[in-house]
Amino acid sequence: GAPGDSRAGRHPRADGGPAPPLPAPPAGLAGAFNLDTDNVISWSGETGSLFGFSLAMHRQLQPQEKWLLLVGAPREKAFPTQQANRTGGLYSCDIASPYTDCMRVNKLVLNSDPTTESKEDQWMGVTVQSQGPGGNVVVSAKRLTYKNIWGLE
Repeated sequence: GAPGDSRAGRHPRADGGPAPPLPAPPAGLAGAFNLDTDNVISWSGETGSLFGFSLAMHRQLQPQEKWLLLVGAPREKAFPTQQANRTGGLYSCDIASPYTDCMRVNKLVLNSDPTTESKEDQWMGVTVQSQGPGGNVVVSAKRLTYKNIWGLE
């Protein structure tokens, strides 16, 4: 790179070449930071649920307007009515009420036929996205499996 070139976070050396990359952190260590240390909001989920694996801000307009943080937990335990042990889940956290618990979204629990599909370890909540103010929310279960739904042997 030319002197003064700092593309991709690389800074030039005195001889005009790119600086060496920064060393990776030791295995098993991860860090995070918050730019606003005075107004921290923190929620947590069940151990092992991977609560926070995916996040999306969503602006709900009906029945009342509010900002929600949607939180995926792809290893969350199944609801008692589901024929599975661990399905994953989606949580809704009200940004204006940081001292209240997030609510698990139960509208994702649809009747299913265990002879045609398996929701066990489906990783519901691995991806979460809002379609914008008042829009729908998209949440995926990348490991949902269907069993022989076309009658093929």
